Amino acid sequence: MEDYVEARRNSREAKRSRHQDNLEDDCMEPGVKVPKSVLDSCGKSFEAANGTAKSRAKGFDERALAGMLCPHGGCLFLVTMSSVGEKQHYILVMLQTLFNHIPDSWTVGFLYDIACQVEWSCRKWGFLAEYMEHIVWGVSVFHAYGHEWGCQVMYHPRKCKGFGLSDGETCKRCWHAISCLIAYTRVAGYHIRLYTLDTQFHFNNKQNLLNAGTWLCRKLRQCESRCRAAQDELDKTGQPTSILREQWANQVASQTKPLARQKKQAAKTAVEETLRLRKNVEVYKQRVVDLKAVLLSNHLRPDQWTMAGEDIQKAKADLVKAWQNLNKQERSLGHLLESPFLTKRMNALSLKMWLRQRLRARKFELDRLERSYSKQRSEQRLDDHTREAIQQREPGITNLASKYNKLCDEMADLIRQHQAPNFAMAPKKIERQSLFDLDVDKEIWQDMGLDEDAENPPLWLCNEEVRRGIRAVLELDRCIEESTRLRVQRKALQEWFMDEWYTLEAALKQITTSGLQHQLKLHRRYLLMMYAHWEKPLVELSDGFPKEWGPSQEDISEVRLHVYTDAVESEETEGLDIDFEEEADPVLVEQLDTFELVDSFRGVEIDI
Repeated sequence: MEDYVEARRNSREAKRSRHQDNLEDDCMEPGVKVPKSVLDSCGKSFEAANGTAKSRAKGFDERALAGMLCPHGGCLFLVTMSSVGEKQHYILVMLQTLFNHIPDSWTVGFLYDIACQVEWSCRKWGFLAEYMEHIVWGVSVFHAYGHEWGCQVMYHPRKCKGFGLSDGETCKRCWHAISCLIAYTRVAGYHIRLYTLDTQFHFNNKQNLLNAGTWLCRKLRQCESRCRAAQDELDKTGQPTSILREQWANQVASQTKPLARQKKQAAKTAVEETLRLRKNVEVYKQRVVDLKAVLLSNHLRPDQWTMAGEDIQKAKADLVKAWQNLNKQERSLGHLLESPFLTKRMNALSLKMWLRQRLRARKFELDRLERSYSKQRSEQRLDDHTREAIQQREPGITNLASKYNKLCDEMADLIRQHQAPNFAMAPKKIERQSLFDLDVDKEIWQDMGLDEDAENPPLWLCNEEVRRGIRAVLELDRCIEESTRLRVQRKALQEWFMDEWYTLEAALKQITTSGLQHQLKLHRRYLLMMYAHWEKPLVELSDGFPKEWGPSQEDISEVRLHVYTDAVESEETEGLDIDFEEEADPVLVEQLDTFELVDSFRGVEIDI
C-alpha cells in the first residue's frame, strides 16, 4: 500500500502543490464537501496531513502503532508504523482490510483526526475508489478544534448525520489503557513485544465483549439524559423545528460556499497586512527616536558620529517607505477606515483570528504532552519545558481575549450612539471561563458581527434563539441516531449469542474427542459467564426483544452463583502504604518500574 500511494502521489499531476494561497482558485473540488481554501487551511494545521514527522523515537525500527477500533473499544486492526511520522497509507491499508471482511452493502462511519484530508486524497488519487460511496467521513471530537469552521460544519460528528453520540476518541482511551506496557516493551525483544501486544489486545477485546451489556446500559442512560436536556433547550427557544432545520441548511450552504469563503479570506488578509504595516511604521518611528537620542548624547567619537548619521538617514528612508506602503494599503481598504465602527470591527476580526491561532497551538502542545508517558530524561526535560512555556503563554492569550471583548463593548456603544452603518451588529464577547475549551459551539468560532453587513441578515446569524434552537435540534438528531443504533446493537448481541450457543450445543453432541470436548466445554462456560454479566445491565433494553437466549434456567442459575460470589473480593492492606499509592505520580511509578526491570537484567549473560 505504501508503494502504491507514493507512486500515485509522485505522478505528474500530483507534483503541483495544493497549498497555494491563490484566492481566485478557490473552488469545490469533485466529491469534496468543503472548498479548497478550507482544506488547505486544515492541512496546514496538522502534522499528519502535511507529512511533518512528529516521532522522536531515534534508534528504533518500529516507531509507533496505528489502530482501528470500534466504538465499543474493541481493536479491529493494528499496524506497526516503521516510518517517521503519521502517514496516510497506514489508514488506507486498514480501511482496505476492513472492507475485505464485511459485506459489500455495509456503510462505515469513519472518524479520524484529519478525515477531510484523507477523503480528499482518496478522491483525487483514486484510493479506495470502489468503497468511497460506502464511507461516511468525520473528524474526532477532540481534534475538531484544529479544523476551519467550514470543515467542522461538514465533518464534526455532532453536526453531520450518521455518528450518533460517538466521539471518535476510542483510540486515545485504548492507548491510555496500555500505556503501562511502554516501559516493558522498550526493553523487550522483537518477538516478545509482538506476543505481549497481541495478548494484551486480545484480552482487552475479550473484556470489552464481557462488558458489552454494561456499555450499552451506560450509553442508553447518557443518550436519554442528553435527549431530555436538548428537548428542554428546544422548548425554551420556542422556535418551530422546520424553521430551525431550514436555517441550518442555509447556514451550511453559506459557510461552505467557495465565493463567500474567498471574499472573507481576502478581507482577513487585507486586515492582517494593514496591521502589520502599522506596526512597521511604529517600529521605524521608535528607531529614529532612539538614534537621535544617541546622536545627541555627546558621547560619540568622530567615526561613530558619522556612522550614527548614516543610520538615521537610513531609518528615516525606511520610515518614509513604510508610510507609503501603509497609505497605499489603507486607500485599498477604502470605506473601512472612514468609520470608527468599521475600524474597530477590522481590529476585532484580526484579534479573533490571532486568538484562534494561539488557542489551536496551545491545544496541539497539550495534546502532545497528554500522549507522552514513559520518556527518557532528555525527553522529560523537553516536555517539562513545553509545559512551562504553555503556562507562561496563557496570560498573553487571556489578554488578547480581554482586548477583543473591549472592542466588542466599544462597537456596541457606537451602535447605540447611531455611529455605525445601518443593520450593523456588535459581535458577542468571548467568555473567559470557557476560553480554552475550543468546543464546536463556542463563540470563538463564530464571526457574527465581524463580516460585512447585510440589510437582511439571516436568522441563523442574527437571532440567538434560532442559534440555540439549531444546536438543540442537532443534538436531538444525534440522540435519536444513538438510540436507534443501541437497539440494533442490543438485537445483534442477542442474535450472535443464540447462534454461538446453538452451534456450540450441536458441536458438543457430535464431537467425541476428549480434547476438543474439553475446549468446547470451556467455551460453553465462557458464554454462560458472558450471559450472567449481560443479564442485569440489559434489563433496560429488553422491551420488544424475546426472552429466550438459549441456555436453560438450570445452567443460568449455576453460573449466576459463581459470578456473584467471584465478585466479592477481600484484600489485606496490612503493611502496604495505601496513601503513597494514591498520591504517587504515575510517570514516577513507571520510571521506577523501568529501573527495576533494567536492574534485574544487570549481570545476566546473554548468548548472541
